[in-house]
Amino acid sequence: MAAGEPAPIAAVQVHTPKGGVGSDVPKPANGGGSSLKSLDALAERFAREKAEKKAQTNNVEEDVARSYALNTGIVLDAEKLATALKKVGEDWKQANKFTLGSILINAGLRIQHNKVVIAVTSEVEQGMLEKDRSDLLGRLREVSGYADIFLELEVDAALSAQQDMRPYTLEEKLKAMSQANPALRKLQEIFKTRIVQ
Repeated sequence: MAAGEPAPIAAVQVHTPKGGVGSDVPKPANGGGSSLKSLDALAERFAREKAEKKAQTNNVEEDVARSYALNTGIVLDAEKLATALKKVGEDWKQANKFTLGSILINAGLRIQHNKVVIAVTSEVEQGMLEKDRSDLLGRLREVSGYADIFLELEVDAALSAQQDMRPYTLEEKLKAMSQANPALRKLQEIFKTRIVQ
């Protein structure tokens, strides 16, 4: 082989059994009918397993519906639940869930038999708590000692109105601070200061 010439490609031989492709596979004795029977049996088994899973799912859904049903025979201590809610909020703050902890500490609480309604100030807070609903419910059940409670989260118009009253502009903030502390107004008069936008 000379320098710069490509190397020759080796010939590849393909060996096939006698009689051509697939002739070495034995044929079923009954002519292939058993494969249809096995497919039917497989389809029946699949349908049976699917029905069993559906029955299990229905049982779970019934259990969930039963556990979130209003039980008029239960009377909960509102003070105990409010304390438990604050404790869960404090625990979450210590576990670096500061925002969620603050929401719980400042949330309103209403009880109707075994339904605990947590009232928050905005839909944003409601969405944040909704993401951790199962953890919140578990911790609330654990801390309060009431195992048969369920949660409902709602936005309370009164709480959200209080939230919206906060000052936003510099003038509103200065006015709010001077109402809370009259010495600030005197200081402003002494130095003849005002806020310029």
